[in-house]
Amino acid sequence: MDDEKNFDSFIFGVSAVLIVFFVLWSIIFPVNMENVINMVFEWMTTSWSWLWLLTVFLLVVGAFVLLVTDYGKMKLGLPDSKPEFSDFTWFAMLFGAAIAAGIVFWGPAEPAYHYMNTPPYFGGEGMTPTAANNAMTTSFFHWGLSA
Repeated sequence: MDDEKNFDSFIFGVSAVLIVFFVLWSIIFPVNMENVINMVFEWMTTSWSWLWLLTVFLLVVGAFVLLVTDYGKMKLGLPDSKPEFSDFTWFAMLFGAAIAAGIVFWGPAEPAYHYMNTPPYFGGEGMTPTAANNAMTTSFFHWGLSA
């Protein structure tokens, strides 16, 4: 395949300009950038957290639909090719690389962090019984079935 046919100079140019703009903004006006990013983050987490939860729920449901329908048996690759790894090996690699590595650190650290620093979408004070409940809820969401 010819790489020049796949290169879109307009997309590259817009992306490069935006990246340079954000890098320069963070270098020249770091406090302003921090304030704006924090404001946008707080607005997104308080106004759009329902969309994030709904999206994750729909993705989990979609994964189960793929698992139990004929689409789950769809072969990726040529019709006569054989898988390089067994299903168990494939699952073990994905689990070991993604979930297990994160759980080693974030399993105990995330609830403690959220207990001390309540996420903005929950509000309230840290280090309270409500903060403990919210910290565990957040951790279960991050490391439960959705992960």
